[in-house]
Amino acid sequence: MATDTATPPSTSTSADEEQRGSGSCSSFWGKVLSGTKMTCSIVLILFSVVVVSVAIFTKQTVATAEYGVHPIVALCVFWFSMAWLAILEGGLNAMVGLQPI
Repeated sequence: MATDTATPPSTSTSADEEQRGSGSCSSFWGKVLSGTKMTCSIVLILFSVVVVSVAIFTKQTVATAEYGVHPIVALCVFWFSMAWLAILEGGLNAMVGLQPI
């Protein structure tokens, strides 16, 4: 007669915890690197938004200079497009189920 001697799965495995804990963000330099990357990303996106906004308001874009679109309308379209892109990218990541880095 065969008996079931399978052991129940453990609730926490130390190997998995050690592997997750030994990532780049667990050490001091990993946190510094992560903070530096985030700061650079924020600075670059703010710089890009400022450059595009200034170009719109000084009528240095095709829409505002050649087609006569009012700068406020162009800026609203720009921000709507940015928000729409952010929603689509976030939805795509949610659908695919990407793991955080």
